[in-house]
Amino acid sequence: MEDKMIKIINKFFKRATAICMVSAITAVCLAGCSKETDNSNKTYIDLKSYFKLNGYVSGEENIPAATDDEYAVVIDGMLKSTRAKKINTGYYMDIECVNDYFNSGIYWDSNEEISLYTLPAEEIKISAGDKSYTMGGTTYEFDESIIVKQGTVTYILLDYVVDFTAMDYSVCENGANRISINTEYCEKQYVKAVKNLKMRDGENPSKEILTDITAETELYYVKDGETPEWVYVRTLDGIWGYVEKNKISEVYTNTVTTDFKEIIYPSISKDFEICLGWHQMESTSGNDSLKGLIKDAGSLNVVSPTWMKISDAGGGITSLVSESYVKTAHKNNLEVWALISDFNSDENGSYYINQVLPYSSKRKILVNNIINEIKKCGADGVNIDFEMISSSTADDFIQFLREMSLECRKEGIVLSVDNYAPTGGNSYYNREAQGKVVDYFIIMGYDEHWAGCGKAGSVASLPFVENGIKNTIAAVPAEKVINAVPFFTRVWMETPEALTDGTQVIIEDPIYGNYALSSKAVGLKSALNLVEKNKAAKTWLESLGQYYGEYKDDEGITYRIWLEEEESMTKKLELMDKYQIAGMAAWKLGLEYDDIWDVIDNFID
Repeated sequence: MEDKMIKIINKFFKRATAICMVSAITAVCLAGCSKETDNSNKTYIDLKSYFKLNGYVSGEENIPAATDDEYAVVIDGMLKSTRAKKINTGYYMDIECVNDYFNSGIYWDSNEEISLYTLPAEEIKISAGDKSYTMGGTTYEFDESIIVKQGTVTYILLDYVVDFTAMDYSVCENGANRISINTEYCEKQYVKAVKNLKMRDGENPSKEILTDITAETELYYVKDGETPEWVYVRTLDGIWGYVEKNKISEVYTNTVTTDFKEIIYPSISKDFEICLGWHQMESTSGNDSLKGLIKDAGSLNVVSPTWMKISDAGGGITSLVSESYVKTAHKNNLEVWALISDFNSDENGSYYINQVLPYSSKRKILVNNIINEIKKCGADGVNIDFEMISSSTADDFIQFLREMSLECRKEGIVLSVDNYAPTGGNSYYNREAQGKVVDYFIIMGYDEHWAGCGKAGSVASLPFVENGIKNTIAAVPAEKVINAVPFFTRVWMETPEALTDGTQVIIEDPIYGNYALSSKAVGLKSALNLVEKNKAAKTWLESLGQYYGEYKDDEGITYRIWLEEEESMTKKLELMDKYQIAGMAAWKLGLEYDDIWDVIDNFID
């Protein structure tokens, strides 16, 4: 019996030992499978395919294989769909891509085939074929042309771009032609290869090889792998992959720096809060009305008369400028920022502004005409009120502002520009680019609902105004931003369908009946008088920050008015203080009443 028990126990321990040995062998095998061995995959990934140089499909578009002179473009480690080009000994990119990726200030005039770069004190002009440029009296030479046109594409030399952009680049022609561009100057994490190794397309030696890494090569550290033996890294020339952890150094940090100094456009900043009033006029007789408009406007310190208009497709303007007007304003401690508008169009309804801006020679004429009129009358500044810019001329508009800023800076003229409250539909106005070159950026904080919008509503509700300010200062320095308030509102009229003549657009309303909607703009006092005259109750709308009045006439037409008065104005001006912006403006002088100025006086220092 005892011998039998001993046999059973020995059998058990032999089985347990066998199981432990198998487990140990399995563990060693598993560990060994995640490390490089003689049996590791020796296949290399085709780097031309990796960098999409062999052609590929993008959506419904077939991108052809790269020619020998085309290079993949890697920006901050990310492969881009565009390609660079080697022309003779120079490396080039499509100027549109340079604008999108690096520097929107390098302007290309495709009509006159010149490139312009407008600096704070001068402008650099490059024509196709030029191999040099002059800046600050010094000429800078290149071995190759700065601008090269090939078919429909305009290429620009990267060495020229580097002179004006915080970027550097390197060229790699090993395995696949590519240009690696860095624009990130900050603290970065690295590892260094301590011995020769292979970068693989996964955390396993069975994965294909991306590239060979020699000892002492620096790599960007991305993250630890999911298995402890591997680390995810990126080469300096844009290859992402895994390397064995035991063949690299510990992670260390370096700060990547650049000698490039960002170009700053100096701006005029007044030592007082701006309180601007627009003075609308259509003829020279309007100049005589200034005294009457400003007699009760105690806080007003800038007046902007609507003097100039673009008058043709060549950059010509009409002007009502008046030296005596400026003298009267100055005697009353007012600066004059003369306005120029873009509402004129040709017989086909095409606005002249969009025919002028795409041509550098026409812009130059326009800029000179404006500056000459300002100097002729002695005005202190100019107010650019271009509201008809199309998305196709948006870049040309920004270039116009750069050129205006250059000339205004030379003459000490204040440059201000009017803008719609930000919405997705007008983002092409590029507020950030405007804010870099202008002295003051004015939000037209009204027309939330306008004559043709198809819906009755407030001209400037408090949320609309606040969102306009918040979204603007996200792109433009607050100390440059002025918010314009309305000295007007709209009387909305809903005419029952039975009373219409059949020509109006009918709005369907299953509850109250169909109607035609129309409106008219009225001054602040006129709106209050209408509400009082028709005995309409004023209801305070907390969510909108204003009063609302509604009444019907004897014919059954419904009138709706979102009022602007002392309380709503106070709410709007409180936002000026809340967001620490440069001041306020108002459209337009003559539509307000005296008590409004008492409110404004409380906010303008």
